[in-house]
Amino acid sequence: MFLLLSLQLLLLELLVLSGIFLALLSLTFEYLLMFLSILPRMLEFISLSRGFGTQGKQQDRKKSAHYYIAICLVRMVMTAFKLF
Repeated sequence: MFLLLSLQLLLLELLVLSGIFLALLSLTFEYLLMFLSILPRMLEFISLSRGFGTQGKQQDRKKSAHYYIAICLVRMVMTAFKLF
């Protein structure tokens, strides 16, 4: 369980770094805004994964953050393909 959580956090950190790299490469304001809009949810997901927050609402908030991150990542990839 701990290994799976560590892998998720590592993947999330890689996505953050790749998002920053792509935003700097493309230098588009729209892409940078989309990435910045997803950043608070990523940080919330990381903090919830490490056990902060109340136990009752923690799972719901984690699932909500997960879905929001996935939707924003799809939008970011679609925007990146539209740019090139």
